[in-house]
Amino acid sequence: MFQSQIKKIGYYVGSFSWLAAAAVTLFSIGNLLNRQCTFLQSWPFCSPGDNTQSVFQGGFVLLIIGLLTMSGYYFFNLLQTETLVSTRLLVVITGVSLLGTLLLLPFTSADLQYFYSAGKAVAAGINPYTTNWPMDIPFFNGQAKFAQGIMYGPLSVDLFAFIVKITRSSLLAFMAVWKILLLAVFGLVGYLVQKKSTLPKANYWFFWLLQPLFLWEWIGNGHFDGIWVALLLLAMFAAEKSKWWLVGLSLTLGIWIKFIPALTLPWFALWWWQGLNRENWIKRAVELLLTVGASGLATLWFWQPYWIGLETLKPIVVQSKWAVSSLFSAAYYSLSPTMQGWFGEMSHYYLTRLVHGLLFIILIYLVYPYIKAALKILFKQQTMPTLWYYNAIFVTLLAYLLVWQKSFWPWYPLWLIPLGLMIFFQAKNQYLKKIILSLSLMPLIFYVPWMTYNGDLSALWFYWFVVIAIIAYPLWQLFIWRRKNFELV
Repeated sequence: MFQSQIKKIGYYVGSFSWLAAAAVTLFSIGNLLNRQCTFLQSWPFCSPGDNTQSVFQGGFVLLIIGLLTMSGYYFFNLLQTETLVSTRLLVVITGVSLLGTLLLLPFTSADLQYFYSAGKAVAAGINPYTTNWPMDIPFFNGQAKFAQGIMYGPLSVDLFAFIVKITRSSLLAFMAVWKILLLAVFGLVGYLVQKKSTLPKANYWFFWLLQPLFLWEWIGNGHFDGIWVALLLLAMFAAEKSKWWLVGLSLTLGIWIKFIPALTLPWFALWWWQGLNRENWIKRAVELLLTVGASGLATLWFWQPYWIGLETLKPIVVQSKWAVSSLFSAAYYSLSPTMQGWFGEMSHYYLTRLVHGLLFIILIYLVYPYIKAALKILFKQQTMPTLWYYNAIFVTLLAYLLVWQKSFWPWYPLWLIPLGLMIFFQAKNQYLKKIILSLSLMPLIFYVPWMTYNGDLSALWFYWFVVIAIIAYPLWQLFIWRRKNFELV
């Protein structure tokens, strides 16, 4: 009884902390819009020369994150209980939390204003892939700067421009419409995940709608990864039912939102190949040709307004080389002084290849059980169930994020949590649960030193902080699970 009351208090405290965070960010909205202060300078009191602002920012973020993490832990306990959630509790807690995130100004990320600026540039007829465009982020930078290229797919860029047009270039209106859109996407992803859930519906939606990292990053900060995640999940459901035309359409749309779904293409191709036999090969071949042709035409149409040759992809290549707060960046910058002493100007060339080589070996080691099984499937020596493909995609994306990805940001784990939950609901694997739990709660700690040190990401200690506090535990669990051959029972 006492434990139940403590949980209920945790739910209420966690949900109302969203309103507290929203109130603090809205406190100085006039000064923020008038550029009298920024979230990284003199905020929240907008008093020039205020030496306490960094301490306040770090302390405030630590308080909110602590409350939300505590609440999030209680939500995850719902996975282990049969106690039904009351409708009243569901409506009050989720209503307050969602309202708070919709009102929250994104004070830990400038990306939402970046999307707005990119949309304004495209609406003005600028090609953001090949032309420097004005990037105005008033909540974080006092003056507008020029951005060199953009790293998102053409569908994302079109969406930015469309919302800028319908909101008549109003920053606050853009943010409101964008957040409402992402709230709908959040609900859609939750609906797709719920199809594999074994929880009572009220318990499931209570759990889904109140996960702190989703609320903070997808709605609060406005990161739109949920769009391509929804399309990836839709492609997996379609593959399960052998609707390969829908697989092709979903993946094409997802890739041109953000390029990450391209990493899953080999598994979908293998999935298609496994179902090919002498009786259906003609039908499947024709379907494949039509799907590839339609995807190709769609790709040409999406890129047509922006494409001027391979130079169009230059910003994406440049972005892929940016290393920050990741395993790669921690290793690279730790070894850099020594390598410079040995090799001088050639140190960067040798060091990048050394670190990449070592991380590639780790990556291959982690996914090798699936590579080995894939070869058997390729030569028609073995077939695998649907859940095996789900987990192959999950492990591939997880290993890529934790080991290979050069830049790590707190919202990146949200690529994996929906799919991980779908697998967990069916298999109840404890390694998987530990990975999902850590990826859901620990990334929020990223923002405490980030806000305290005014968004400075250049310190080596910060990279190691992210590796140790956020990346290390799920990576260790992945290694242990790998030794068990990724068994799901």
